[in-house]
Amino acid sequence: MKETDPLLGLASKDGTRLNLYSWGGASILLSYFSIGLAQALPATPLIYYLVRVRDVSASSLSILGPVASLPWCLKLVYGMISDCFPIYGQRRRPYFIGGWCLYVVLCLLLVVRIEEMRYFVLVFFVFLLAASCLFADVAADSLVVERSKLIEDKDTKGEMQSTCYLLRFTGQVIGNVIGAVYGDPTAPNGLSISTVFLLSASVGFAPLAFSPFLVETASNKELKPISAEIESMIDALSSQAVYQPMSFIVLYNLFQWTNAAWTNFLVEGLQFTEGQLGVLTAAGSVFNWLGVACYKRFYIHTSWRSIYFGTAVLTLVFSLLQAVLVLRMNAVVGLPDVWFALGDSTLATFVAAMQFLPAVMMYVNMCPEGSEGSVYALLTTMSNLSGVCASNISTLITYYWPLDISNTALRSGSFGGLLWLTIFTSVVNPLPLVILNRLPSSFEEQESLRIHGKKNRLIGKLSLGLVALAITWSFVQNSVVAFYSSTKDSK
Repeated sequence: MKETDPLLGLASKDGTRLNLYSWGGASILLSYFSIGLAQALPATPLIYYLVRVRDVSASSLSILGPVASLPWCLKLVYGMISDCFPIYGQRRRPYFIGGWCLYVVLCLLLVVRIEEMRYFVLVFFVFLLAASCLFADVAADSLVVERSKLIEDKDTKGEMQSTCYLLRFTGQVIGNVIGAVYGDPTAPNGLSISTVFLLSASVGFAPLAFSPFLVETASNKELKPISAEIESMIDALSSQAVYQPMSFIVLYNLFQWTNAAWTNFLVEGLQFTEGQLGVLTAAGSVFNWLGVACYKRFYIHTSWRSIYFGTAVLTLVFSLLQAVLVLRMNAVVGLPDVWFALGDSTLATFVAAMQFLPAVMMYVNMCPEGSEGSVYALLTTMSNLSGVCASNISTLITYYWPLDISNTALRSGSFGGLLWLTIFTSVVNPLPLVILNRLPSSFEEQESLRIHGKKNRLIGKLSLGLVALAITWSFVQNSVVAFYSSTKDSK
């Protein structure tokens, strides 16, 4: 007999309270919102505090980025821990609660001790904050994947994930706005850094308040050997329903090269101020949210191939529009630089956000029962790593670009090298569309691949090996950068 939902009076298919719109589901929804807020809210105020109050040098400040990125290199490890080591028969809830409890405790410690902390201790706290959020996030992802596979049918597939990520981006928008408006502690309306972390602690309390109602699925309550979990990941990557679409997604992300000299152009060439750059960042987060909202409202049942093709073409158009700013054609018609840059960057962000949900919706169908945490973390890590590689390639292209794009050239108004770099990177972006047919057009086509597709163990082993190598390289690289920066500053 199905059990009635205590909030809506509805019953889920398997008789447990798995619907997100229930008391227990509220904990998951609030977690996604809180993750977005927790990532964005303290970011700008912390930089302001370190620079303007504690007078931290640029070399020391450069440690923060790599240190905050280190936990994300370990996302797959968190997923494996959640899958393999249940606590009192529960694989998600203890890690979900533990992650948020640790986050709240760390924030409260910062509230009372941050003024007395040495800088390297504060940096360690930044690492722990990111790690605690990520532990809770991996558990929340797994809970949503499990619920989606149990509850959603072909007409509602993707609704849960689109709702969750829409809430995450909502949190990011609010956090960025608060940080931009009240982040400077030296300004008349600025918040103290202790107040910022007190607000951050309250963010963590929100999902914890509803966690007693959080219900897990009943599967796989026993300890699971790490070797069996690795075998599950190899088996998942060996399936044509996984390696075929992932080959397109990874290659597509790998070719999203950007003009890494663009910010230098805005600052040195067009004399953009910190405030104007802040407006571009805040507006980007708003349009990121709008892109996800638009996809959820109007395009959630549209062919995935159509979404990728249409957004890739629009991305090409918006990227090439940067040439208008480089050539100063906007000034001819009296359109201010900041308004043109704002429109161009926000529309490009909007389009990119619409590509995000189809990919994560595909990942849900790729996850085998009992290994949702590690396989979902594995697939998102593959996507993220390809994006990081694209960013590194963009930087290398800028370094070896044969035309002059130096700050000196930009200050003097010599934008020819930048123009050709803009055109080159824009044209490269859509090239992976030549293998667009490797992407399923719908859940039905993906399911058909799962049932009738081939298995290739060699592809599975090679894929997992490459991911492990890339994760190790990213972790070592970020660790070395952080250590080098701290050593350099101490000399």
